[in-house]
Parts: sequence; structure tokens; C-alpha cells
Amino acid sequence: MKHVSTFISSIILILGSTVSVQAQGQLTFEEVMKFEDITQSSISDQGNWLMYTIAPDRGDARVVVQSVSGTQKYEVQLASSPMMSADEVWVAARTQAPLAQRLKDQRNAPKNGMVLLSLEDGSVERIDSVARFEFSNNGQWLAYQKLQSKEVEELKSKNKRLGSSLRLRNLATQVEMSFDFVSEFAIDSLSAYLAFAMVDTSDTKNGLFVIDLDNQEQLPIERTPSGLFANLTWAPKTSDLAYTAASYDTGYVRSDAYLKLWDSKRNSVSTLVAPDEIDQEYALRSRNQLVFTHDGDRLFFGLRDRAMVDLEMPDMDAAEFVENTKPVEGPESAEGPEPAEGPENNEQLYDIDAIISGRGLDIWHGDDPLIKTQEIVTWNRKKNHLYTSVVHLGRKTKWVQLANKSMPEVRIAHNSERVLGYNNQPYQREITWDGSYSDWYLVDVVRGRNFLSVRSTGCLVCRQHWHSAYGGNE
Repeated sequence: MKHVSTFISSIILILGSTVSVQAQGQLTFEEVMKFEDITQSSISDQGNWLMYTIAPDRGDARVVVQSVSGTQKYEVQLASSPMMSADEVWVAARTQAPLAQRLKDQRNAPKNGMVLLSLEDGSVERIDSVARFEFSNNGQWLAYQKLQSKEVEELKSKNKRLGSSLRLRNLATQVEMSFDFVSEFAIDSLSAYLAFAMVDTSDTKNGLFVIDLDNQEQLPIERTPSGLFANLTWAPKTSDLAYTAASYDTGYVRSDAYLKLWDSKRNSVSTLVAPDEIDQEYALRSRNQLVFTHDGDRLFFGLRDRAMVDLEMPDMDAAEFVENTKPVEGPESAEGPEPAEGPENNEQLYDIDAIISGRGLDIWHGDDPLIKTQEIVTWNRKKNHLYTSVVHLGRKTKWVQLANKSMPEVRIAHNSERVLGYNNQPYQREITWDGSYSDWYLVDVVRGRNFLSVRSTGCLVCRQHWHSAYGGNE
């Protein structure tokens, strides 16, 4: 009887909803695109503030910051991705021009920026052309890097690693320091240092530098003409800095990299891994990811497939490579359709034909390991794949390669003995249609040895469907 009552209630609810929709008229695509969603929500470190972004499916987002007590609330228009300082005094967020303006002025639309909101008085400061920003963990400093200046862009340099202006602001005094041609920066977790790498237009001032945040003194770590310093990563407890160091020639072809460590107490640099220590099938490159364990005793890094490195075009970013190799499908494919006229161009915001223009069709064969859409999405991931390795730090520093081509994936863990590795390459067709399949390994972090722990078999019903669809063997 209970099930019957529930069924009847459901029917009444559906009929009531249908009548309501008919009474109000049909729901349009434009109305659906205006539906708003809450994303990027977080609570401040001290738990007194809630931050989130409200964004429609198509349109302009806004940031909301409100106290958990409900007594204060701020909204910042044309903003997203809020970040709060540890002392709960400041909120920074990304800003973007209105979508209508970006559609109208596709080539000359204002660049992304940032907004700084004071929670003490509600004042808002907008800063144009900002690439990224970061608060120090003590809340006393704000570092933000500007987008490339118009003057440098007009040089049309082939060096795609040229740096831009970095600003370091003391939030108590509002005094700023500026550093030119910064390609990368990072603040340590103890708020003692800011490290930045420099790549300038002359290639002569390239180097790695550290700012002591206590006395604002600048310390040079390395200076190398045509040097390329990247992946700046701070140790969690000692303020030691790990990074990769490489160089490029006159054609901006990059060399293999060294993995190095700056000791903040001794103000000295040591080489952890050199290129000639790597197996010839792999390469240590600047495109990398460094991760310290929580105790600071181990440093994970990645090696790339040498064959994939050799395929790369000299000094060309992945996005540029994809852009230059796109097939030309028609007279409008190179520059896109002309934007619609109008003072605000609001009509184009919800123009279905404009939204779906430029869509294509991909066809694949049933014997392909992956469907074409997955191949496209995963190609850069495969080309830039990092085979996880680890450096054991201490009196006898040594490093071990953990992942390889027969077990390409390793999950980084913070224990000192073992990590999990896996390989899903034998199951690409199954993954396309049926979810996750992998062989799992237990990996010895010290020796690098791996042992097959679980071989994937998949569920019986799914494999029977696979057998009937493709006529293969179990």
C-alpha cells in the first residue's frame, strides 16, 4: 500500500509540473542558459567567511563573500575563483570583461585581471592584465604577475618563455616592489621567501632569485645567459627550494634539465639529478611537476619519453602546436566569423547558431583502441606524460625511477616505503565503453621494484557484452 501511495504521489507531481509548464509557456534554451550555479565554494582558514562563485551557463559570473554569522555580505561582479588571505582581511579574485563585450571585440577585448576586496571596509580595487596571484600564508604579502606587456608582444620574439612584470605588495603598508621579465614565482609555506625566475629579451639577465620577505633583500641563486629555471617548489618545513635548470640555444631549442636544490640555511645549491644519469629512453625536461612529501624527506619528479620529446617542435607550446596544425575547413576557419553588430551584442549571447558554429564530426573504426574524441583529448596528456621518479634526500641523496613504460602511472604518497602504480594500456577498448580497468602494482619507493598485485578482470556481465559486440574471445 505504501508503494502504491508513493506511485500515485509521483504521478500527481508529474501532472502538476506539466500543467505548470504549460501554464507558464515553454522553457526556452535562452532561459536554460541563464540558469545560475554555485561553484568554487570554500570556507576561510579560520572558518569565519564563506566564498563562492555564482555563474550562469552562459553569461557573466560574480563572486559572493559572506560571513558565516550572516551579518556581512559582499558581491563582486565579473569575478570568479576567489581566494582569501589567512588573516581574513583580503579577498582576491579573477576578473573578466563582460561576455557581450568579448563577443563583440573578439580581437581587442580587455584582458583578464584581478580584483582585491577589503573585508574591513568593503573597498574594491581592480587591476588589469593579471596572469596569476598568490597570498603568502601569513596574509602579509600579495604577489601578482602581469600579463605580457604590449611592448614586448610587439617584438614578436620566438622565445615563448619571456617573463612579465611581477608585483609584490606589502598588504599592511600597501607598498609594492616590481620585478621585470619574471617567468615564474612561488612563495614558501613559512612566508619567509619569494622565489622568482627571470627570462628577459636579451637572454643575458636570465636567472633565479630569492627575496627575503623579512628585510626585502634580493639574493641571486643562479645567473646563466639563456638559462631557463622552472618548477619552483618549496620544501614544507625547511624553506629549501627545488627547481629545474636548463638552457636554450640561439634557435630557442631547449636542453635537458638538471634537478637542483637550494639550501636556504647554507645559501648553497646542489644537483640532485643530472641529464646524463637518465636512461636513454627517458629525459628530464623543464616541463615537469615537483612534489615534496609532507616530511620533506623525498622529492617526486617526472621523466618524459625521449621519443615524445624528439617529436616536439622547437620552443613551441602545446597550445600553439595544436593551433598551427588545425585543418582548414573553410574561408572562416582561420579567423572565425565576424562578431555581430550592436551596442552590447546581447543577442549573440544566446544565439544558438553562433554557439554551435565551427563544430565538426569525428569518425572512428570499431577496432580503434580509443574513439577519436578521446584520442584528441588524451594526445597531449600522452605526449607530455611524466614517469614518476623520486629523490631521497638526506646524507646519502639518491634517486629512483618508479614508473616505466610497462607501468606508466604511479600515485604519489607520503609514506616512506611503498606507493601504488597501475597500467591501463591493455584495456583501452574496454575503458572506452565500460569504465575503469587497470592492473595494479605495489612499488618499492627505495629500490624502485614493482610487484603485480591485482590484475584487472572487469565484471562478468560487462565482458559478456563486450564479447557479443565485438566477437572477441573472453
